[in-house]
Amino acid sequence: LSHIGPFSAIGLRRLSYVIPTASNVKTLDLSGNSINDDGLQALAVGLSRHPALERLDLSRNEIGSDGLRALATTEISTLRLLNLSRNAINDGALTVVAGGLAKLCNLETLDLANNNMITSPGLAVLTPIFRLESCSLKEMNLSRMNIEDSGAKVFAEALVGNESLTKLLFGWNNVTALGWSAFSTLLCDTSSVNNTYLSN
Repeated sequence: LSHIGPFSAIGLRRLSYVIPTASNVKTLDLSGNSINDDGLQALAVGLSRHPALERLDLSRNEIGSDGLRALATTEISTLRLLNLSRNAINDGALTVVAGGLAKLCNLETLDLANNNMITSPGLAVLTPIFRLESCSLKEMNLSRMNIEDSGAKVFAEALVGNESLTKLLFGWNNVTALGWSAFSTLLCDTSSVNNTYLSN
């Protein structure tokens, strides 16, 4: 259902009635349909009743804090991939996402690329997620977000001790050698023999 909108809240409410009956559907692609917070709030009702959804693509829409708050309450335990790239996500909305991630215990891929209203300090809200033993995130896309050196440092520090993440896309940001050095320390901390062993 990608790029055939725009979808209004009324249309998405009707779709939400159908979603629970499509129990065999594993992937739902609603990208590029000008979906706003009201629309996602209407859709979330149906998503919360779907028994087996694994991949949800909401990229290239106009989703912000209120819509993400509604999505977080769905607690879709089967969800493996969530694409929120190119939306209206700012630091406040990212806080909502972080709160929802704690409930999406099986989520493996999160795409937040091209949400350039997220600032470096905003990335700090993700730290508790990566410190959870139950964290299952394997891939994360933070490309094209105007992240600077301070944001790179915050995110690198958040990953200390994390054993789930295997792929991180961080390109096209405003990171210099100073910011990249934080990731260098994360990958190989030579401050002590024990830290070198643990980081490797």
